[in-house]
Amino acid sequence: MTGAALQYKLEYFEPFALHDRLLKIRSSHGANTPGEAKLARAWLEELLQNSEV
Repeated sequence: MTGAALQYKLEYFEPFALHDRLLKIRSSHGANTPGEAKLARAWLEELLQNSEV
């Protein structure tokens, strides 16, 4: 089940900003884009910062 399908089933329509951010990070494929490990580490750090709020 996709994230969108699950949101619809649960009637939860508020966008999940960190998931959107992850999709944008993973879709970037420029010549100067950091590798997957660095992108994952940066996203996890962002996730931790947002969970401490």
